[in-house]
Amino acid sequence: MRPGWPLQRWYLAVVVVMVLVVAAAVGVGTWALHGLNAARSLVVDQIDPASRQALALSNALVDEETGIRGYVLTGRQDFLQPYQDGQRQEAQAVGALRVLQTGDLASAEAALDAVQRAADQWRDEYAVPAMAQANAGDIDRGKVLFDRVRSTLSSQEAQLSTARVSARAALADAADNLVVVGVVVAVALLVLIALLALLAHYGMVRPVSKLATEVRLVADG
Repeated sequence: MRPGWPLQRWYLAVVVVMVLVVAAAVGVGTWALHGLNAARSLVVDQIDPASRQALALSNALVDEETGIRGYVLTGRQDFLQPYQDGQRQEAQAVGALRVLQTGDLASAEAALDAVQRAADQWRDEYAVPAMAQANAGDIDRGKVLFDRVRSTLSSQEAQLSTARVSARAALADAADNLVVVGVVVAVALLVLIALLALLAHYGMVRPVSKLATEVRLVADG
């Protein structure tokens, strides 16, 4: 105990420290909770939906390729239906991905651009000419071009998978930070409470007990 400090001042100092600890705990806890919510939102609201839309985009492009290949081989108009449906689904998936791939996921835009460029090249150089000349499309050329589309789709999937792993790790770290903050605050408050108890013992209980002993001695003569 610092010399010259009365008991009342010690109590006041400990109470002030407790208030500061609680205030700091609220601030740090709010920060940790914000980090947890941000990490959760990135995974649940962006990366997972983007992965589903990327899969929908891949399925749409495969449907387009299947329809064109069937039309080139048979000349039947009904094989163009998967191509047309695939185009609509592709547009919807791309639109959804453009909305989702912002903020921390903005880097995935480059992969989506690469997919669209490869898909547009496949359509311009193979699909559209093939539809104009049934049974005359160069299937090998179409395969080479669509392999490029598959490659860009694989790159997009890999990038989203990497983002998912990183975001889930950040989510786990944020949850751990929140637990650590709670433990540290609890320990600090316990220490301060113990200090208050010691101050009460040495500042009040012990002197009163000593005084009571002296009073008994005086009463006994």
